Amino acid sequence: MPDTENVKTTESNVLSMKFATTASSRTINLDDPIENIDGENVSLTMEGIVAANTLCDAKGNLVESIKSADLITTTKIVETLF
Repeated sequence: MPDTENVKTTESNVLSMKFATTASSRTINLDDPIENIDGENVSLTMEGIVAANTLCDAKGNLVESIKSADLITTTKIVETLF
């Protein structure tokens, strides 16, 4: 049984926003987004990014539409052995 003093648990969130171009896609990951994040606001923000015509893929193609957004939560448990 591990000693609870030597075990640390941390949780982190990443917002992963995926955009589409004519030939490929582009993903932007945002660490530690605001706590009360919701799909409607993320969608509106992503639409604003597309409308600004400033985000490109690796080949220089402007993103044309939004594909998806995922909120990824990762739990990390570290046990210090010595």
